[in-house]
Amino acid sequence: MPWQCRMREPPTTEERWGGDVQIGEMWYAPWLLTEDGQPAAPDYLSTTYVEQRMGCRPPLMVRLPGGIDFCIDSRADSPGGERGWHIEGKPPNLTLSPSINVLGVYHGFIRGGVITDDLSRKGLGGGPHD
Repeated sequence: MPWQCRMREPPTTEERWGGDVQIGEMWYAPWLLTEDGQPAAPDYLSTTYVEQRMGCRPPLMVRLPGGIDFCIDSRADSPGGERGWHIEGKPPNLTLSPSINVLGVYHGFIRGGVITDDLSRKGLGGGPHD
Protein backbone atom coordinates (compact mmCIF):
# COMPACT_ATOMS: atom_id res chain seq x y z
CA MET A 1 0.00 0.00 0.00
CA PRO A 2 1.47 3.43 -0.86
CA TRP A 3 1.37 6.41 1.51
CA GLN A 4 1.72 10.01 0.29
CA CYS A 5 4.20 12.11 2.27
CA ARG A 6 3.07 15.49 3.60
CA MET A 7 4.52 18.11 5.92
CA ARG A 8 3.14 18.83 9.38
CA GLU A 9 4.16 20.67 12.52
CA PRO A 10 6.35 18.60 14.87
CA PRO A 11 4.04 16.33 16.87
CA THR A 12 3.90 16.37 20.63
CA THR A 13 4.86 13.26 22.56
CA GLU A 14 1.17 12.61 23.17
CA GLU A 15 0.42 12.85 19.44
CA ARG A 16 3.33 10.56 18.55
CA TRP A 17 2.28 7.83 20.97
CA GLY A 18 -1.46 8.43 20.81
CA GLY A 19 -1.91 7.51 17.16
CA ASP A 20 -2.37 11.07 15.90
CA VAL A 21 0.66 10.92 13.59
CA GLN A 22 -0.12 9.23 10.28
CA ILE A 23 2.17 7.25 7.99
CA GLY A 24 3.86 9.62 5.56
CA GLU A 25 3.72 12.70 7.76
CA MET A 26 7.02 14.60 7.83
CA TRP A 27 8.26 17.25 10.24
CA TYR A 28 11.41 19.15 11.00
CA ALA A 29 13.34 18.14 14.13
CA PRO A 30 15.32 21.20 15.23
CA TRP A 31 16.01 19.53 18.61
CA LEU A 32 18.56 17.35 16.81
CA LEU A 33 20.74 20.48 16.55
CA THR A 34 22.24 22.53 19.37
CA GLU A 35 21.46 26.23 19.83
CA ASP A 36 24.56 27.08 17.80
CA GLY A 37 23.42 24.81 14.94
CA GLN A 38 25.68 21.82 15.53
CA PRO A 39 24.56 18.16 15.78
CA ALA A 40 23.14 17.52 19.27
CA ALA A 41 24.11 13.84 19.32
CA PRO A 42 27.52 12.70 18.10
CA ASP A 43 27.46 10.32 15.14
CA TYR A 44 23.66 10.43 14.68
CA LEU A 45 23.26 12.80 11.72
CA SER A 46 24.84 11.75 8.44
CA THR A 47 28.00 13.38 7.18
CA THR A 48 26.07 14.30 4.00
CA TYR A 49 23.50 16.20 6.09
CA VAL A 50 26.23 17.96 8.10
CA GLU A 51 28.21 18.92 4.97
CA GLN A 52 25.36 19.79 2.59
CA ARG A 53 22.03 20.41 4.33
CA MET A 54 22.68 21.43 7.93
CA GLY A 55 22.83 25.15 7.08
CA CYS A 56 19.70 24.93 4.90
CA ARG A 57 17.13 23.14 7.07
CA PRO A 58 16.72 21.23 10.34
CA PRO A 59 16.85 17.42 10.20
CA LEU A 60 13.69 15.85 8.81
CA MET A 61 11.60 13.04 10.33
CA VAL A 62 8.95 10.87 8.68
CA ARG A 63 6.45 8.39 10.14
CA LEU A 64 6.90 4.96 8.56
CA PRO A 65 4.61 1.94 8.77
CA GLY A 66 4.90 0.21 12.13
CA GLY A 67 4.80 3.51 14.03
CA ILE A 68 8.46 4.23 13.29
CA ASP A 69 9.63 7.85 13.39
CA PHE A 70 12.58 7.80 11.01
CA CYS A 71 15.13 10.59 10.59
CA ILE A 72 15.98 10.77 6.90
CA ASP A 73 19.10 12.77 7.76
CA SER A 74 20.54 10.11 10.08
CA ARG A 75 23.37 7.72 9.42
CA ALA A 76 22.59 4.28 8.05
CA ASP A 77 23.60 1.08 9.80
CA SER A 78 25.49 -0.38 6.85
CA PRO A 79 28.97 -0.14 5.30
CA GLY A 80 29.45 3.49 4.30
CA GLY A 81 26.39 4.39 6.37
CA GLU A 82 27.96 7.50 7.85
CA ARG A 83 27.04 9.25 4.57
CA GLY A 84 23.35 8.46 5.14
CA TRP A 85 20.80 8.40 2.36
CA HIS A 86 21.09 10.08 -1.02
CA ILE A 87 18.15 12.50 -1.04
CA GLU A 88 16.65 14.18 -4.09
CA GLY A 89 13.79 16.69 -4.21
CA LYS A 90 12.27 19.03 -1.66
CA PRO A 91 10.13 17.98 1.32
CA PRO A 92 7.71 16.32 1.20
CA ASN A 93 8.40 15.19 -2.39
CA LEU A 94 11.64 13.37 -1.67
CA THR A 95 13.32 10.32 -3.13
CA LEU A 96 15.74 8.45 -0.87
CA SER A 97 18.23 5.83 -1.89
CA PRO A 98 19.00 3.20 -0.93
CA SER A 99 15.85 1.73 0.58
CA ILE A 100 14.91 2.17 4.25
CA ASN A 101 15.48 -0.99 6.26
CA VAL A 102 14.46 -1.03 9.93
CA LEU A 103 15.61 -4.58 10.58
CA GLY A 104 12.80 -6.95 11.43
CA VAL A 105 10.20 -4.17 11.42
CA TYR A 106 9.94 -2.38 8.07
CA HIS A 107 11.64 -2.35 4.68
CA GLY A 108 10.50 -0.03 1.92
CA PHE A 109 11.14 3.03 -0.18
CA ILE A 110 10.44 6.75 -0.38
CA ARG A 111 10.23 7.77 -4.02
CA GLY A 112 8.75 11.00 -5.29
CA GLY A 113 7.19 11.70 -1.90
CA VAL A 114 5.46 8.31 -1.68
CA ILE A 115 6.29 5.56 0.82
CA THR A 116 5.95 2.05 -0.55
CA ASP A 117 6.59 -1.32 1.03
CA ASP A 118 9.20 -3.68 -0.33
CA LEU A 119 6.77 -6.32 -1.51
CA SER A 120 9.54 -8.92 -1.70
CA ARG A 121 9.93 -8.53 2.12
CA LYS A 122 13.68 -8.82 1.47
CA GLY A 123 14.79 -6.42 4.21
CA LEU A 124 12.82 -7.95 7.07
CA GLY A 125 15.21 -10.84 7.50
CA GLY A 126 18.17 -8.66 8.37
CA GLY A 127 19.75 -8.40 4.91
CA PRO A 128 21.54 -5.33 3.56
CA HIS A 129 19.94 -2.26 2.07
CA ASP A 130 19.10 -2.36 -1.66
